[in-house]
Amino acid sequence: MSALYPYTISLVSSSPTFIFQPFRDGFYESEGDPAGGWRGTFTNITTWPNPSTQNIGSGVPFRQTYLDGANLTLAFEGTAVYFCLTAINAAFDFTVDGSPVVTTKSPPADPGCDGTGAEIMAYTSKLEYANHTATLQVNSRGQVDFRFFGGFVTIGLAGYEPFQEGWYALQGDPTGGWRTSFSSLTTWPNPGLGNFGTGVPLRETYLDGANVTLQFEGTALYLCLLLTESAYTFTVDGSPVSTTGSAEDPACASTAAHLMAYVDGLTYGSHTATLRVNSQGNADFQFFGGVVTVGLNGTNPTIERIDDAEVGWSYQPAGVWIFSTPATATNAANDYAGTRHWMCSYGPAFLASYTFNESAAVQLLGMLDLNMGPFTIQFDGQSYVYNGSDLWHEPQQVLFFKAGLDPTKEYTITLINYDPAAPNAQQPVGPDFYPCASVDELILTKVTPGLPSTGGGGNGTAGAGSGGDTTGGAVGGATGNGSSRVGAIAGGVVGGVALLCIALFLLWFFWWRKRSAPLSDSSRSEIDPYPQNEANEEAIPYPLPRSMYSAAPTSESALPGLDLHKPEDGNYIQSPLQLLASPVPVQSPTEHRDTKQHLNNMSMRQPSAPISLSIQQSSATSTSESTPYQVATTQELVGILNQRLREEYRAENDMDPELPQYAPAS
Repeated sequence: MSALYPYTISLVSSSPTFIFQPFRDGFYESEGDPAGGWRGTFTNITTWPNPSTQNIGSGVPFRQTYLDGANLTLAFEGTAVYFCLTAINAAFDFTVDGSPVVTTKSPPADPGCDGTGAEIMAYTSKLEYANHTATLQVNSRGQVDFRFFGGFVTIGLAGYEPFQEGWYALQGDPTGGWRTSFSSLTTWPNPGLGNFGTGVPLRETYLDGANVTLQFEGTALYLCLLLTESAYTFTVDGSPVSTTGSAEDPACASTAAHLMAYVDGLTYGSHTATLRVNSQGNADFQFFGGVVTVGLNGTNPTIERIDDAEVGWSYQPAGVWIFSTPATATNAANDYAGTRHWMCSYGPAFLASYTFNESAAVQLLGMLDLNMGPFTIQFDGQSYVYNGSDLWHEPQQVLFFKAGLDPTKEYTITLINYDPAAPNAQQPVGPDFYPCASVDELILTKVTPGLPSTGGGGNGTAGAGSGGDTTGGAVGGATGNGSSRVGAIAGGVVGGVALLCIALFLLWFFWWRKRSAPLSDSSRSEIDPYPQNEANEEAIPYPLPRSMYSAAPTSESALPGLDLHKPEDGNYIQSPLQLLASPVPVQSPTEHRDTKQHLNNMSMRQPSAPISLSIQQSSATSTSESTPYQVATTQELVGILNQRLREEYRAENDMDPELPQYAPAS
């Protein structure tokens, strides 16, 4: 019965669904004497008529008796029953399924009994949806009047239901259940098409036990509320939730809410949230909607809006769906792009569908109005039944949403203007009028396929227990950070290990060289063969002649994240990483000292220059192709470093510059 909506049906006392005992064996033929059982009469009757087929009553119909033990029975399938009655010095017993019920209201401040003349309402609610039998028995002594005016029952209706237990046709009274309203509304309208509200849309109720349920797939839910001397119970998957936050949070900031109730940190999956109103008397409770944190299978989300007029839509049958624009009688000025498709034919063959891919989430938007009704959404092998009826004309409403989609798959979303559980559904504005349906647009969240960033967040959830910021307001979609590829992670780890090994080797070598250096050479206390400028507070990369290295690459995309500039003269500064990748050609001791003296006299403030990304062969005569250092192996880098250090050491000590060449270990 989960697909059935609660709906209230009013029954006057003369309805044959009430079984009165005794009545048919009473005395209505002669005097209609209520002492013998139930009789039918009206509030304005002063003279009892003779039996005739032409008798017309005046006033409100009711059933009357003076008989002790007289009773009435109503069999119904639903969740609640309400009886309107007046007991003048009489008493009664009220039972449902054989169990006594003592809940009453006096006077019956409920639209169901209003205007009948009844003084008491006996009722029971919150029954399990099933078949029930309600019995009312009169306990009367002597000529004591007992009047029964009828009542109403809450049944299950899978077809059209404009307001869950509401009374839109009377006053839109929220004591009967949820009603649709707006924050700036001052006068309640008559039921009809084209009722436009002002302010922020909301759902309102005074009814204790009224509830709203949302099934969603995600990790967090934020609800925006306004309570006036009322309370609520918030549960998710049957577990109570008590976390609240400020209504100034982006999720609720655009509403008139005073409180945000939320839950976050859920395991990603399907969840059911229920908000139950705990109200005593006419305590107002207003619900403004909320925000759901869903999941995306990918990163870099972007929004693509598919208007109802796009060629990819399929409207069946052909010629039935009507296309509206601002210039047509059914004005679509408030719809996306000023267009809308709609129709009022009801059945499984009347549908609209669209096929898409490369998306992680989808939303279907349409219009709500009094002439809308039940509809079915078919998506990814599942069917979902909703109801689009509303007292107000409300365009751009989310009819369906789904997240966690696979961007590599193709999906088809289909709206069918039909509910199999309500094959004869009708709209309330006239006889034989079938419910309508509309399509405004499809919102697709496009992503880059792949795992989300390991940096966390990205879905815009609030901080635990704080009601922190959410994603961009009440309709904000989920956002994500950049993607981290497995290869990039592995490469970073390997590169970090390699740099650590090189750093440890350098420290060891510095220590060894310092101990082995001649005491007379006290000025060379640093391993750096080219001493730093003592005036500089920070170490500056080595300045090297341009002729010693290959030309800088012309493409700046070869090394993302590094600032590449063209040199302004023959000298430029290279980064320390570049020095590891660029071996110094072998020179004689004299040439080496001259070169070093020349370099020490150069300015250390030259503009940044392009970073050479190539490695020349160690042989001075070799002109083979260079290899980018970022693809060199750790063994190659260590070999280059060792060769350079050996050359410098031999040059410092006037040793033979000719060194054997070593191939990297395989």
